[in-house]
Amino acid sequence: MIEIHDNIFSPKLINLIEESVFSGNLVNGKDLSPKWNFRPNLASDDPNIKEHGFGSDFITLEGPTTPNFPFYSQLLYEFCQYKSFYLYSILGGRFFLQSPLIDPTPSLPHYDFYEKDGTPTDGIWVLLYYINDSDGDTIFYKEDKVTELKRVSPKKGRCVFSKNTILHSAGKPTKSPRAIINFNFKII
Repeated sequence: MIEIHDNIFSPKLINLIEESVFSGNLVNGKDLSPKWNFRPNLASDDPNIKEHGFGSDFITLEGPTTPNFPFYSQLLYEFCQYKSFYLYSILGGRFFLQSPLIDPTPSLPHYDFYEKDGTPTDGIWVLLYYINDSDGDTIFYKEDKVTELKRVSPKKGRCVFSKNTILHSAGKPTKSPRAIINFNFKII
């Protein structure tokens, strides 16, 4: 199950999130910008894979990592309300930012959460939120890691909802930066 949703968030929230990521301006006296860290690989822990970019975790399994966590998480709360879901727990929330690259080859297909044996963790949901218009589609795959199920183009304010057990990869942008928020969560 892969769902694409457009126009479910208020334009004010959409613009505020984009501004916090790209301008670094204070919003009502508060610095809401992510604290970016260079990551040699955005989609894997394998040191041999070089798919670099910038990331910023705002919640991990250990809990919130920034006082801005409530601001960023509004998207997930609003999405759950829109879908009439009850949010049980947030397992991860992070920003990813990729600069334009010459090579548009997508990242390797992956799951966000794994069991110790390497199988994807069931019962976890993924919400990808596109902060800006960009190229670099998100691609969802069958288990063979080759056959595409769906391709989603980044569009400001768009989100994609899927099970953690569906492989996905990020296409690399070639024209403009690609910024997303990735949530992993459980619902009841």
